[in-house]
Amino acid sequence: MKRDAELIRKMLIAIEECPADERINSFNFEGYDHDTVVRHLELLIDAGLVDGEVIHYVSSDPSNFVVHDLTWEGHDFVDAVRDETIWKKVKEKLLKPTGSWTFGLIVEYAKAEIRSRLGF
Repeated sequence: MKRDAELIRKMLIAIEECPADERINSFNFEGYDHDTVVRHLELLIDAGLVDGEVIHYVSSDPSNFVVHDLTWEGHDFVDAVRDETIWKKVKEKLLKPTGSWTFGLIVEYAKAEIRSRLGF
């Protein structure tokens, strides 16, 4: 599976906006199946952007998850890419041409766009 930056952004924003008592196995994103969402959540937990856990069952039942909250780094990522104009630039100038990316690179690019808007 390839990481999907668009899904990651959607997931992090949804986690930030969702009340804590509704964060148990409750995220659905149009165009993405449950397994893809769960696998991306595992990546976000591994990357230190989300505090949570994924529960895999031995049976054929789908995996469940519990999301506690975003970490400091998760909030930084969301704050950097929340604005649609900045996210569009990230996709056009960084994601499409290179095809490879890191969370840090996306955040740094988005921060540079924010600084540019502010005249720094």
